[in-house]
Amino acid sequence: MEEIKMEKLARFVTRFPRSIVAVVILITLALGLAATRIERRVDLEENLPKSDPRLAVFHEFREQYGSGSSVVIVLTGRDLFSPKAMAIVDRLTKGLLDLQGVKSVTSLTNLTEFTGEGDTLRSGPVISSLPKTEAEARVLRERILSDPWYAGRLVAKDGRATIIVVNLANAATLEEALRTLDRVRAYVNRAKGDLTANFAGSLVMDEQIDRALGKDVA
Repeated sequence: MEEIKMEKLARFVTRFPRSIVAVVILITLALGLAATRIERRVDLEENLPKSDPRLAVFHEFREQYGSGSSVVIVLTGRDLFSPKAMAIVDRLTKGLLDLQGVKSVTSLTNLTEFTGEGDTLRSGPVISSLPKTEAEARVLRERILSDPWYAGRLVAKDGRATIIVVNLANAATLEEALRTLDRVRAYVNRAKGDLTANFAGSLVMDEQIDRALGKDVA
């Protein structure tokens, strides 16, 4: 029975070869056009049922504390504690706060630290004033790099790199969040002076995944 079916199919193919090729091409083109309409969803939330009560709690949390998405800017240079470099870090920190879509910014120049004096807990900025001379920069460098809370975490142990963490406000779509990432990247590249800037974080990873999915669809 199978041999008879295959024989009929072979006769059909040899009888109408051009028609079969034309039909295959048309089907391929139709499927290719349909593939351009495939939507890419990087956000895990898109795959959860909208009726899930935990999703409502998550949305409430994001409205109050931000999206949870962040961009980590890694700044590198010969000496991040020099007066010039510290001024750039401070300028970037303040400027990033003014960008649309940014919830908060944390860096060495705006970080708050807590110290205990007897039964009293005091808080204040880690850097009360930016260094204006090389001598002040050396004092600041020694103080920060001798503290394990900062050295190797917020600042590289050799003093040649530091990070700025940008927390984003809640975005309705990935596209909106990526536009904020573009604004952050453009501003940093304009204002970083002679420092080198690299970008990391959850949103940067989402951007790379979205690009990879786009290439796969193509």
